[in-house]
Amino acid sequence: NHLRQEIVYTPPANTVVFQPVNPMISYRHSLPKVLFFTYIIVLEVMVLIVDHLGVVVNDCAKSERFYCDALGCTLSERWHNDELKVANLTCGQLTIELLEYNDPGRRPSAAPGVINHLAFKVADLDRQIQRLQELGAVFETDSPKSINANKRVIFFRGPDGERLELLEER
Repeated sequence: NHLRQEIVYTPPANTVVFQPVNPMISYRHSLPKVLFFTYIIVLEVMVLIVDHLGVVVNDCAKSERFYCDALGCTLSERWHNDELKVANLTCGQLTIELLEYNDPGRRPSAAPGVINHLAFKVADLDRQIQRLQELGAVFETDSPKSINANKRVIFFRGPDGERLELLEER
C-alpha cells in the first residue's frame, strides 16, 4: 500500500499550491521503510476580479430604459464628460456599463451593440501595467486616464484584439 501524507500549508495570497497526492515508497531489504516525497511547487499568480462589462450604445437613455425595464437591471450610477455618456447598471453581481460616445466617429469599436471591453479591477495599476508590458501587452495610451478623483483606467488589447481595461479605485 502507498501511504498518503497530508501536508498542511497555508499559502500567502495570490499563490497556487500543487500538493503531492501519492508519495513514492521504497523498501530496502530489512531496513525500515523510507518515504520519499515529491515536492511542492508554489507559483505566484495574478488573481483579477472582473469589474464590469462595457457595451457601446447609440442612445444611453434608451438603452438604460431597455436594460432596466426589460431585463431587470437597476441604475447604480450615471455620469458624462466631453467624450461620452455612461450609465452603470447592476444586474446581479455584474455591472453593465452603457457607453454612448458624443462623437460616434471616436468610438473605439466599429459598431454599437458590440461588447466594447471587459474590465478588471486591480489594487496597483502601475504594477499591473509594468507586468503586462513585460508580457508584451499593447496599451491604447502611454499612461492611465483619471476618470474621477478616485478612479484610474487604462485599456489594452488581448491576444485576439479584444479590448480589455484595468481599473484602480483608490
